[in-house]
Amino acid sequence: MTFGLSDYEQTSHTLPLFSSDKSDTGPQAVKSFVYKINEHDYSLFHSVFPTDVHDYIHRDEEHAKQLAKQFTDQAKQQSYLKFGSTIEDRISPMFEGTVLRSFEEALSQRMATLSVEEQEQLQVTNHPASGRGEKIVHVFSLKTGEDLIRFHVRRDQPPKQGHWFNFHYHVASDNYEHHYPLASIYWGKDVPPLWKA
Repeated sequence: MTFGLSDYEQTSHTLPLFSSDKSDTGPQAVKSFVYKINEHDYSLFHSVFPTDVHDYIHRDEEHAKQLAKQFTDQAKQQSYLKFGSTIEDRISPMFEGTVLRSFEEALSQRMATLSVEEQEQLQVTNHPASGRGEKIVHVFSLKTGEDLIRFHVRRDQPPKQGHWFNFHYHVASDNYEHHYPLASIYWGKDVPPLWKA
């Protein structure tokens, strides 16, 4: 197993220990270097990393954000497949501006808690529910088969308030029971068409 260690090097401009000079001759920049250390080639490896090396998890938030963006683009395509043209034409500005942005943020936060290896195992389902079904997409692990997050839309009709689309997601940590709201979009007084997917 290989680990990266950070070390810092300052530029050659340094101040003497005792100086009355207040000019701007101090360090100009700090550069970060990453050294890769192989467990078998470094004799002090287990002294530096005293616990089992499998306890260390490599996480990469930037990678999680990139994957979340990619998966959100796929969710957008699946959503429009589900909506059909009538619903898409009417709600797309609010859907893209609010719902998808909120979903991407929630997905990125969930994915950032995973190791890079676990992130690489994630996929998006391709079959949103039709009729009155809620499912848009599920992001799941190819390795375990477990869903990380489920992106759904529910049709709501509060008394005397017309029809609404309630976008939300579910997570594995509470057995997918809680609805985490993303946004609700007003449809109107008339009944919206059934999902096309």
